[in-house]
Amino acid sequence: MFRKSAKLKHTHIGVIIKQVSIIYRVKPRGVKIELIAFIDNRQNPKKQNF
Repeated sequence: MFRKSAKLKHTHIGVIIKQVSIIYRVKPRGVKIELIAFIDNRQNPKKQNF
């Protein structure tokens, strides 16, 4: 598991490679993992809402 998002419940953010991060949500019962977004880390961090 990666670090939890400070803004969204049950959401985690993790670095896959230096240039790409993944944002995903673990359903409350832990049965499903929902992929939300792949983020390019080279963009301005102020644009990221997670």
